[in-house]
Amino acid sequence: MKRKTDTPRILEAVMSRDLDRVRGEIEAGFDINAKDRDGRTCLYQAIVDGSDDIAALLIKHGVNVNAKDNSGETSLHFAAREHRLRIAELLLEAGVEVDAKDSFGNTPLGRAVFASRGRGELIALLLANGANRESKNNFGMSPLDLAKSIANYNVLQFIM
Repeated sequence: MKRKTDTPRILEAVMSRDLDRVRGEIEAGFDINAKDRDGRTCLYQAIVDGSDDIAALLIKHGVNVNAKDNSGETSLHFAAREHRLRIAELLLEAGVEVDAKDSFGNTPLGRAVFASRGRGELIALLLANGANRESKNNFGMSPLDLAKSIANYNVLQFIM
């Protein structure tokens, strides 16, 4: 079912941002957990594109919210990095692992701190759902340490 591009057809549908096309591919039986060469499922693409409706559809149909890409990142890492608050809420409701670590030991909370640009809503959401603010990455840095090192004082109020 793959084309010459080696991109799963369901992923191409998600990239088109066409909800009806994605729904059609799901109904046709395409594997919503199929991965591209970077190990990413179509859920990752929906998150990067900010396609809340497509992400919700994929989650409703049972996409593996804890699938890891080749870098060990889960969908929640991507939602945190892209500051996709609504998608993060959906992922948490679906049971995503809140403290999953990527290959560098970073958790979604660490990603949210780094990408926050002073916005703390996603950080607050992760903390309210049990994220560990003390979890250290492979470089010995916790999300709190990271916020201090990048002088993100607006975020410190959320994480302290």
